[in-house]
Amino acid sequence: MFKYVALTVLFSISTVFVSLGQGELVSPPQVTQSVYNDTSPPLTELVQMTTPPSQWEDGIVPLMNKPHQYNDEYEYDPALQNINGTIDGGIVVQNWQGISASGFAPPDPSGAVGPNHYMEMVNVRFQIWNKTGTSLLGPANLGTIWAGFPGPWSSSLNDGDPIVLYDEAADRWFASEFSLPNFPNGPFYMLIAVSQTGDPTGSWHRYGFAFTNMPDYEKYGIWPDGYYMSANSFSSGSLNFIGAAAVAFERSEMLNGNAAQMVFFQNSSSTTWTLLPSDNDGAAPPAGAPNYFTQLHDWGATDGLDVFEFDVDWVTPGNSTFTGPTFIATTPYSSVNDIPQSGTGTLLDAQDGKAMNRLNYRNFGSHQSMVVCHTIDAGGS
Repeated sequence: MFKYVALTVLFSISTVFVSLGQGELVSPPQVTQSVYNDTSPPLTELVQMTTPPSQWEDGIVPLMNKPHQYNDEYEYDPALQNINGTIDGGIVVQNWQGISASGFAPPDPSGAVGPNHYMEMVNVRFQIWNKTGTSLLGPANLGTIWAGFPGPWSSSLNDGDPIVLYDEAADRWFASEFSLPNFPNGPFYMLIAVSQTGDPTGSWHRYGFAFTNMPDYEKYGIWPDGYYMSANSFSSGSLNFIGAAAVAFERSEMLNGNAAQMVFFQNSSSTTWTLLPSDNDGAAPPAGAPNYFTQLHDWGATDGLDVFEFDVDWVTPGNSTFTGPTFIATTPYSSVNDIPQSGTGTLLDAQDGKAMNRLNYRNFGSHQSMVVCHTIDAGGS
């Protein structure tokens, strides 16, 4: 039987600080500004869209990928956990039914919790509950958040790839989806919304940012000086993979509903795939600390992680830098491709070669650390 597990990797930032300066510089950055921004009425006052048109009428959203380059040859994983631990996992305080995939695949589920709310996005829909499980809004289509938001994306407000995060330092909510009105041709757009207050059913500051090539599998990290995004870039028209992008959005302006800048780095297709930006939980990182991006490194003689630094300069954005990678060796692991199922020839996608969302960052005062998960081949058959 084919086995796979999610491997969790914990690494200390002190290691990164020692060696990251030795990495290569990706240059130059592309600096642009939001195409349009506004502030919505409260979501509770908008008509909740439930059946807007979608580009993906058959419910199948095209899955972008790159030629497989990871090592599938099985090797025993010395870090594999074979027995359960003894620490109590805690008590489930609340448990309720979330929203369905709405007939779309893949579902791309994302959820975030704040002091008083839980917000969930699944492909083309979202819903908001209080923390006792009472629905406050939805289920509604993603286009509800951007209803009345004028721009070239107006006919394509429900394309999916959603992400929702809670910005605990600002007590705000962050939501995003891509808009592909000219698919497979560009320009392409990222639609981002930041709640005006800590109430996600209220008004949102809304933004549209343009991309020449298609950003896919985008993931975000919240940092004091920016909202950071990673994406796999595919060329306009041909949709050939051209490398992973690293992006910073001007968080301070977005929290206030002002026009915001974007700093964009395009990395090489030969060295990057599915980067993850660090997402700050708890205490803030040291003042001026860069945002850290990581990716799996499962090729060559030694397995490990690649770590990059994104240092943004909003005063002179052209001085922003994206450097790396620094290689951090881990215990050996093998990536897994598709997973056979009993009684059918249909395979399950194991999301091989990808670091799983999120890259959690914590500052403990005496030290800083990040945690990331990914799937591995644990059985070799």
